[in-house]
Amino acid sequence: MLTFPDEFFYDEVRSDFFVPAMMKCTWAAELKVLEDLRELWDKYGLRWYADFGTLLGAVRHNGFIPWDDDIDITMPRKDFQTFLEHASELKPPNRILSIYSSDTFYQFHAVATNNIAPKLEWDTDRLRDYYRCPFIINLDIYPLDTLPDDPKKRDLQALLYRVAYQLVHRLVSIETREAKGEVLKAEKNAFQSDLEKLKGQLSSYPKIKMLFKERRPLRNILCRVADAIAMSCPWEEGQEMDYYAHIAYLDGPMIRRKEWFEKTLELPFEVTTMNVPAIYTAALKSRFGANYMNPVHEKSAHDYPFYAKQEEYFQYFGYLKKMPSYREMIGV
Repeated sequence: MLTFPDEFFYDEVRSDFFVPAMMKCTWAAELKVLEDLRELWDKYGLRWYADFGTLLGAVRHNGFIPWDDDIDITMPRKDFQTFLEHASELKPPNRILSIYSSDTFYQFHAVATNNIAPKLEWDTDRLRDYYRCPFIINLDIYPLDTLPDDPKKRDLQALLYRVAYQLVHRLVSIETREAKGEVLKAEKNAFQSDLEKLKGQLSSYPKIKMLFKERRPLRNILCRVADAIAMSCPWEEGQEMDYYAHIAYLDGPMIRRKEWFEKTLELPFEVTTMNVPAIYTAALKSRFGANYMNPVHEKSAHDYPFYAKQEEYFQYFGYLKKMPSYREMIGV
């Protein structure tokens, strides 16, 4: 069980960066969700690691990077799939979103959220249970897939994945614009032509090609096809791994060696600990460069703070004026 000292929830300046009390409450809420996830992962002996900005925070700050607002976790694909199989065992209101639990979700990682409501609501239970954080929070959990050692196999797998990944996003764009009344006949014909080409390219992958025969929305089928391509290299046929979507949308993927992750360490992280790869220095250099210990106020991959839109919504309806103080919440 997590225990936070009162002063954790105060405004604070860390590394010359102002962290408001609201962000502290949000950090605490995220750590609570992570604690629930850890129980499930420990139950099934699943491997997981703090990664990306969360790994850097654990190593450099013993907690969150002051200008970061989320938690990133990676898992070897086998452990990730087992986790998804048992996701329904999480205690409500926690739930997992993935392409295997939703026909409309089209990210290739999983998202752990502390919300089961269909829309954003002011929830007094959430305030009480999540350290006065009124927002819906999400933790990102990324699968790590094997990259073939054989260069030809690696290039083919990457090519097929990029095509499937791009088709997913083209289809989402078409569906979104058609819903607004746009006529996209030429674009739809071009999409259908490229879709048939992908099916032909998958002729040597009969199990993947069979996915197109499933009775699911095409968006979800394409997501599952892309994910199956990412999983197509057996674990023992490669010494490197990555979150495969990086290969589709980054100029340079964040490839890491499996040996870096063979053993795990626990490092302090705020009031708890984080699992990290034993050779975390190599993982951090591959992502942030050799000077990763020098703090740089990097721009987040998303708008900071992530809850800005939720905050605007609650302010509009006057809910944030009803926020109890931390002392009121704990009865002091």
